[in-house]
Amino acid sequence: MVTRSPPKQVPANPREWSVESQRSVAAEFTRFYTDKHYKCRQCKIDCVFLAVDQKRVYEEKKSNINQQRILCEKCFQRASEINASLLKFQERWAEEKSLLEKNKEFLSQWQSLLLEKDRYIRGHSDEAKKNMLARLIKNA
Repeated sequence: MVTRSPPKQVPANPREWSVESQRSVAAEFTRFYTDKHYKCRQCKIDCVFLAVDQKRVYEEKKSNINQQRILCEKCFQRASEINASLLKFQERWAEEKSLLEKNKEFLSQWQSLLLEKDRYIRGHSDEAKKNMLARLIKNA
């Protein structure tokens, strides 16, 4: 059996996009998705945002049409893991703040994740939280 690579171009259906994307100028002009080449911002490898993946992301997952890939699959997965871990740290902090504010190990792990997140997702740095953690670690 011969395996074929996905097509370089697939039809787009802007009526299946998110409501916000349907209001964009792109909705009037987009007829096809075309493979888009890019370099991962984190690990710098060459990647391709396949046309078939674009169709799934924009029409099934309803991601905003202006959202572009900047991370390879491996780096995107790690960024997602970091975000999930940060959410758990925040939830635990909300429930046990008085116990955790002196827990240097907990605070250091949380701070480390925030710093790692900055390498993957630029422009969304939580400086206030990082400063709070630095102060708490110093006083723990």
